[in-house]
Amino acid sequence: MSETTELPAPTKDAYRSVRTAILRGGLKPGERLSPSALGKELGVSAGVVREALTRLAAEHLVSAEKNKGFRVYEITLDGLKHLAELRQLVEPAALGQSIAVGDVAWESEIIAAHHRLRRAPGQGTEVDDQGSDVHMVAHRRFHMALLSACPNPLLLDTCRSLWDAGELYRRWGAGRRDSTEWMKEHEDLVQHCLDRDAAAATDLLRRHIGGTVEAVTALLDSGGDYPVTESPGR
Repeated sequence: MSETTELPAPTKDAYRSVRTAILRGGLKPGERLSPSALGKELGVSAGVVREALTRLAAEHLVSAEKNKGFRVYEITLDGLKHLAELRQLVEPAALGQSIAVGDVAWESEIIAAHHRLRRAPGQGTEVDDQGSDVHMVAHRRFHMALLSACPNPLLLDTCRSLWDAGELYRRWGAGRRDSTEWMKEHEDLVQHCLDRDAAAATDLLRRHIGGTVEAVTALLDSGGDYPVTESPGR
């Protein structure tokens, strides 16, 4: 997740509120975001909200179009498939490099991140002081820990950016995957890394990424929609 410590306090608060509303479904994909309307609801100026939305656009949670303003990032099945295809190319490459050069500190980081993920509350249950779903944060940290020994900083930056771009998709498909199977895949990823079995680890990671595509496809096939909880000012 992007750091917000450098933002002025009012902008940081607006950022957290809108971000939480997007990830928890209070603001739906494709929904128009009016800085003036949101500012009135949040008790801040339109300029403050505009700055927060610009930050969210950098995280692929909001889209900004010239002369059209801001909208919650639009998500489609084709978009997800394209994103997953790219992730299945770059993340296994970074994981393979991590396995090749990772040391004991890297192994320890993976184990610790996996433990935190297992202990994190269910998705949507708890939000931290950044307005982020605690489980989603733990999930991201685990996957980034797997890749963290990769010596190619550009590859790592690409992996982080693609992960953030998939946040809405993962939220959209939440609950459509068997949680036991999903967590077992994480456990197996850890073991493959500790065993230095790059072939098994990278193959599982590709299938793990594909699970989100399967989950969202199942959701759409059943007539489901993006989950809704609350809007930013409530």
